[in-house]
Amino acid sequence: MPLSRRYGAGMTFKLTITLPIDQLAVALATSKSAAAERVTRATRASAARLKAALRSQVAAAGLGKDLEKSWQDNYYPSGPGARRADRFFSRRTTDMQVAPDTVVTLAWRLTDAQNEALADDESGTDFYVGGTDLLPAIERDLLGKAAGDSGALQIEPPDAFGDYEPERLRMEDRALFPELLEPGMQFEQLPPGCAPAEPGSLFTVTDIAEGKVMLDGNHPLAGMALRVHYRILEVRAPDPDEREARSAQLDDVDSGMLLVKGSA
Repeated sequence: MPLSRRYGAGMTFKLTITLPIDQLAVALATSKSAAAERVTRATRASAARLKAALRSQVAAAGLGKDLEKSWQDNYYPSGPGARRADRFFSRRTTDMQVAPDTVVTLAWRLTDAQNEALADDESGTDFYVGGTDLLPAIERDLLGKAAGDSGALQIEPPDAFGDYEPERLRMEDRALFPELLEPGMQFEQLPPGCAPAEPGSLFTVTDIAEGKVMLDGNHPLAGMALRVHYRILEVRAPDPDEREARSAQLDDVDSGMLLVKGSA
């Protein structure tokens, strides 16, 4: 679909886009609830391609800040949309290298030591470097690299999500839990009546039988050696809210959770 907008003395900047309007809406960073709404991988990949095309045409037209300001004033005047629009237009190809207090966009794939796939995001996930978004081993491997670079590393359990600790298994009475309960469900806080847990613990229901619930307080990847393959799509300066939070995981809280320091 053609998308055009008039700027200044008779100047029209025109983008020709052949994508369904729902994918265009995603690419233009309309608001998305991190808790309730999940965009399909195909849509995110199309959105990423659209963003790249938009950035190229903006740069080629030499409009830069004028287009940026007009677009935001007309389409994202305030609120979360304005922040996402600002972040979208800040993403231009640069020679910036990965360093503390930068945001890196990674296409990544995570496997176990036998190369069995665990998770991936080929369309790209944003991570703040120097905060809580990445495992330290991944951050060290990224430092000094730039867009277009790639890497692969194996991370042993002590540098990933720790060794598996059998003492973090526990059994609780079924009657203490909600009626709707099944294996795989997770609890950040256990119901009243359960034995106290360490702050920050995340328990996964592993079995329900004979009036008891078996819970595992280990990270799902505890005890596993992990292989990470990545390609750097972009390196940029963080926007103010990312810098304040020391995280780029603000709009989709679990988008990169398997690479994140604190997702235990």
